[in-house]
Amino acid sequence: MSVSGPIDASLLRLVRDRTGAPEAAICRAYESDSSFRAVCADVRTCSRALRRWEAADSRRAPALAAEYADLLEDLAEELRRILKPEP
Repeated sequence: MSVSGPIDASLLRLVRDRTGAPEAAICRAYESDSSFRAVCADVRTCSRALRRWEAADSRRAPALAAEYADLLEDLAEELRRILKPEP
């Protein structure tokens, strides 16, 4: 098991807002689960790209923003799956 340092505040807010998970659960997963950290990094990258395309003034911007929004929701679902307690 690889252990990482604490999650930064902006990423914590982003993950919490996208998943609805408690901050403590997010912090635990981030510190102990490399897969979770990787998906968090993807969420941050995707969120930044989404904001850029939402603000862009080009013909293709709306379609690309929609694609990134869909991808961001898929990534959030993956985070929720990782955070879901095992029965």
